[in-house]
Amino acid sequence: MAGYRFGLLGTVECWNRDGAALTLSRYQRTALALLLVDMGRPVSADRLIEALWGDSLPADPRAALRSHIARVRRLLSGEAGPLSTEPGGYCLRAQRDQVDACRFEDMLASAEEIDGEGRVVVLDRALACWRANALVELADLPLFEAEARRLDALRGIARERRAKALLAVQRAATAIPDLEALLVEEPQREHARALLMDALSIEGRQTDALALYEHWRHHLIERGLEPSPELREAEVRVLLHTQRATRDCPRWFSLLPRPTSSLVGRDDDVAAVVDLLDRARIVTLVGPGGVGKTRLAIAAAARVLDRYPGGTWFCDLSGAGEPADVAAIVATTIGLSERGADPIPIQVARQLENEHTLVVLDCCERVLDSAAEVAEILSQHTAYADILATSRERLSADGEHLWPVSPLGATGPDSPAAALFADRWQAVDPTHRSGRAEPATMARICERLDGLPLAIELAAARSKDVSLPELEARLDQRLTLLVDGSRTRPRHRSLNAMIEWSYNELDERARVVFRRLGIFCGPFDLDAARTVLSGSGLDDRDLVPVVLRLVDCSLVNRSHSPAGSVYSMLDTLKEFGLEHMGQTGELEETSKAHAAWAVDFCESASNGLAGHDEEAWAVRVYDSFDDVRAALDWLVANDDDAACRVVAALHFFALWRGECEIFRWAERAANAARDRSSQWLPAAFAAAGTGAWQRGELAAARHAAQAGLARSREMDDSLSRRPLDVMGDLALLEGDLPEAVRCYRRARHLALECGDLSQAVWDDGSSALAHAYGGQTELAIPAAQQALRTARESGSPSALAYAHFALGEVEMEARPEIAGRHLDEARSQASTVGSRYVLALVDLSLASLSGRTRDVQSALRHYESVLTLWLRSGSWTGQWVTLRSLVTLLASTGASCDAALLHGAATHPARGPEPYGADARRLARAEVRLTDELGPSLFAELAERGRRLSKDQLGEEALRAVRSAAARTGA
Repeated sequence: MAGYRFGLLGTVECWNRDGAALTLSRYQRTALALLLVDMGRPVSADRLIEALWGDSLPADPRAALRSHIARVRRLLSGEAGPLSTEPGGYCLRAQRDQVDACRFEDMLASAEEIDGEGRVVVLDRALACWRANALVELADLPLFEAEARRLDALRGIARERRAKALLAVQRAATAIPDLEALLVEEPQREHARALLMDALSIEGRQTDALALYEHWRHHLIERGLEPSPELREAEVRVLLHTQRATRDCPRWFSLLPRPTSSLVGRDDDVAAVVDLLDRARIVTLVGPGGVGKTRLAIAAAARVLDRYPGGTWFCDLSGAGEPADVAAIVATTIGLSERGADPIPIQVARQLENEHTLVVLDCCERVLDSAAEVAEILSQHTAYADILATSRERLSADGEHLWPVSPLGATGPDSPAAALFADRWQAVDPTHRSGRAEPATMARICERLDGLPLAIELAAARSKDVSLPELEARLDQRLTLLVDGSRTRPRHRSLNAMIEWSYNELDERARVVFRRLGIFCGPFDLDAARTVLSGSGLDDRDLVPVVLRLVDCSLVNRSHSPAGSVYSMLDTLKEFGLEHMGQTGELEETSKAHAAWAVDFCESASNGLAGHDEEAWAVRVYDSFDDVRAALDWLVANDDDAACRVVAALHFFALWRGECEIFRWAERAANAARDRSSQWLPAAFAAAGTGAWQRGELAAARHAAQAGLARSREMDDSLSRRPLDVMGDLALLEGDLPEAVRCYRRARHLALECGDLSQAVWDDGSSALAHAYGGQTELAIPAAQQALRTARESGSPSALAYAHFALGEVEMEARPEIAGRHLDEARSQASTVGSRYVLALVDLSLASLSGRTRDVQSALRHYESVLTLWLRSGSWTGQWVTLRSLVTLLASTGASCDAALLHGAATHPARGPEPYGADARRLARAEVRLTDELGPSLFAELAERGRRLSKDQLGEEALRAVRSAAARTGA
């Protein structure tokens, strides 16, 4: 069913994956409509026959019905379970988002959970589902009449709710046309009439609003009825508005600019600013250029018009060239004629002395001192005049309250940033229609543009010239691509102009720091900043003041972490900095310094991750992951020895957490340095080999490990400890258990000599597994206990988790209760630091333990968890090992077909090392059982199908089988 869509909101339609409408006869459309109305429930043949033919039955109605049903089933490509024959009749199963009526109802319900512009956007999307009246061609048939009426009534409710939402966000003019059309179609809708009266009144059309009321009142009186209380209340609101508008106070309507577009995603900000204005005399909205401070200020000011009967004055200071211009602009805006010798700010204060008024000072950043002076004088020399300012940095005026304006949230298709893009995208070209791929593309564009409203609006405007995929592909040139913005505000003509304006306001020291900080991909601390600024000529004592100056100017963001303050920059600002570094010749020097920082950071992280502070260091590594990746790219090309140092330092971070990308880095670093005598090269080869065996590439893993061993013999045998690990891992996977133990023991000895406790824990724990799988429990338990002692000495939660896992695994046969306690502790320790690889191993053991105690539900839950973790980490070897035990459990739950399919995949030679020991015996028993239950022919067919599955298909198929078994057994 994936990709098919069904329509009830208009003519009955079905569209395939490509969006093409399927050709259906009237009988087939009628049958499909009834199946969709009762979606997920069987519809009897009698009801279908009644719907199709009524009293005009064909000669053999049931045969005719089967023919039409068969036609519909063929058109749906016969996919699993879309249209099935069941004991109660025929049943169509689809997801709710495949049926326009369900999508509409779900969006209508979800809109009630959203405020402001977001509600308007969701309701617009809901109403866009409609093509005509519901079931328009079938609405007169008795079986469809009630459903058609219900859906059409919901459509009317949605239109009313949309109008109400538009009024709430000051867009009365937009609400009026649809309300008028709705009343033409359904004059009896008094709620819609009340909303239209409010909208007309807000737009200054009180006469029209009252006429609308009187016309309907006379219509009702003629029939012996009266208007509803809601309509009478609407009449009172219109009369009060008329009285207020005609009194001798023309400022009531304010000089606030009228927005030309909707405000999207700022409901919380507007509410917060309104609340601040209730408590503070001076409120300043601060944020980077293009973030939407002006638009937010206008929206907040419009929301509080009733508080300021003395007027709301909007003063645009973007053209102020001199400090004295600020007071002059304010004076001109409020209509002040200069009198006497008093300074203009004092005269402004005198005129507004007893007025409840709001003065909006927009774009204060170039005239901060003068704007602050005016704000302070007005707050100190008047009783009721309040100030709402916008600036890229604070005014530092007495009594000032700040509200930081951040970029819009930009994660996912339903984010505020994506809603803004969609709104502006359709404004550029009303013929735009969102296809299935468009929202995801919009979301990615918005995320890459940092959720910056100006950038989003410029990108949406660009979409009239290029497709959205083309626009996304060209965002690396955003500074030159995103142009042709506001013609009346030069700073908003392009993204580059907006940043350039702020950049030119900085002194030379701040420009240097701003440019060089653009090298960071993610958050950074002052030590990292100090490193990349080495060689810039900046005195170290000036670093903190300059960085804080950039924070004040909204060019750098500051946040707090347990380790102290961290800083970051928007990607758009970074690109500007990188481009200017290229022009000034600083880029190569800064990249080298950034790479040097990354090497030092990774080696410090390696030490921190191996102890009690593992959790904090893991967070820091993830926060700096993009920077380490970028630094490694530079190092591979310019300093391959240092590149090997990075991947060697991150080996156990990658191993415990299943971060396969780091092992890919290791391949690049090792290949770049393979002809050098680098002491870090054997460890880089080992990391590459670890990644290869986890991906199921055992030959590549062996080649990398042997290369590492060969280079270590040339330099220092102590360097062989990591390659020996890989050789031990391969031997354990392939069933050469004595060789595995030999490699692990030698590697452990070398690891302890180097003080590497993490590796010693891995080696002891893995030796314990090798002994246990060989039936030598008396040797396995002491090795696992030694792993636990070493792990406790290190304090690393990941090492502790692995040691407890090893103890749980080796105790499972003889003492399952003790094994369960160790495995639970392992899961707890691994969860605290996000060690996904260890969690997967633990869940696999817990699944096996639950299976042995006949707790099928728990076993299936653990299998689902472990399969998901393997898919996420790309550990195909782990997945294949998991399938070997999963097959037995599925067979025991009656899922014979799924078990046979996965049996074929798990035993395929191309899927990894050949099973041995208990795994091989379980699979052999499962094959006998499945062959008996399914028959040799069907078992062979299913097993062959499993062998042909790709890696991704196999992972998804295994997850599906587990979830299906869980549903069937009540898990």
